Amino acid sequence: MSAIITSVTFSEGVSTWIRDCADLSGNTITVNGVTYDVSYCGDYAVYYVGRKGGWNSFLFEGICKKTDQLTDYKYNRVVNNTSIDFENNKYMVEINPTYELKTGWLSDEEAELFARDLISTPKMYLHKLIENEIVPAVVMDSSAEYKTFRNQGRKFVQYTLTVQESHTKYRK
Repeated sequence: MSAIITSVTFSEGVSTWIRDCADLSGNTITVNGVTYDVSYCGDYAVYYVGRKGGWNSFLFEGICKKTDQLTDYKYNRVVNNTSIDFENNKYMVEINPTYELKTGWLSDEEAELFARDLISTPKMYLHKLIENEIVPAVVMDSSAEYKTFRNQGRKFVQYTLTVQESHTKYRK
C-alpha cells in the first residue's frame, strides 16, 4: 500500500508532510532508504530559522498548554440607575493565543542548541499536530538560559518556551 503525502507550503518555502502509517514497522519508518525513529510523540512542533539561515524543526514532547491572552475594548455611557441598560460596554475583545511548550529531556548538546538557536529565532511556525494546522508564531521569551546537567544540580535538562500566534483574532 502506498503512503499518502500531504504538503503545506508557505511563501517562505516552509513545508511539511504527513504520511499514513501503512509502511510503519514497529517504531521506525523508512522513506527513500532512510530509516526514522517515530517512537517520539508530542502535540506541537515548531519550524524555525536557525542562526545559519536554514529552516529547522523541533518536536515538543512535554506537557503543553494553550492560553488566550485577552484585551478588552470598552466605552462608558451615562444611564439611568434604575434601567437595565449597560453603563460599561465591551465592544470588542482582542484574542492572542499563547502556548506554553515544554520539551522532553534534552542532552547538554541539545539544550545548548535549543538555547542558542531556537529561543532567539526571528521567524517560526507552530504546527498544532492534533489539528494538523500550521500558524506563524513568535517567541515571547526574552532570555535564553544555557542549561546543562551539571548546572541544573545533576538533573536532566528541560525547557519551557512561550510562543504566541502571530495573527490576532477579534471578537465583536
